[in-house]
Amino acid sequence: MLLAHWRRRADAGSVQSSARKMALGGIIVAGAYLLIAAASATTGDSGRAHWLWLVAFFVILTFGELHILPTGLGLFARLAPIGLGATTVAAWFLSIFTGSLSAGAVGALWSHLSHPVFFAVLAGIASVAAGLLLALDRPTRRIEAARAAESGDPGQA
Repeated sequence: MLLAHWRRRADAGSVQSSARKMALGGIIVAGAYLLIAAASATTGDSGRAHWLWLVAFFVILTFGELHILPTGLGLFARLAPIGLGATTVAAWFLSIFTGSLSAGAVGALWSHLSHPVFFAVLAGIASVAAGLLLALDRPTRRIEAARAAESGDPGQA
């Protein structure tokens, strides 16, 4: 459904850059973590929340990740210098590996912070990542336009 939405926007001439799509995904992920932080804060002493909170969290989180993961992979493939496509895509997977290691380090905070604060920290990290992606939007679009001009496909950028 998301791809169909992006296709309709592209057909209407309203194409959003890859970095902006990924930044939006970061904001959506941050929203998911804020939702679970709110659920955690409202549980009181029992620490038990209704299962629908978890379902809502995962639906929103997955929607945000769908803005990030496939878009990033496609972006890395498009920005690859000629002859280094596989290496650039491998760099994308290396960044996922590094992110997973970092997530483990952040996960160590679980036992040191209250649960709502822990989830708020995750929302903050996702928001910072979204901000960084927005900061990279203009340089990324410039590189994409140059690659499209090299390939002779001006509609690609």
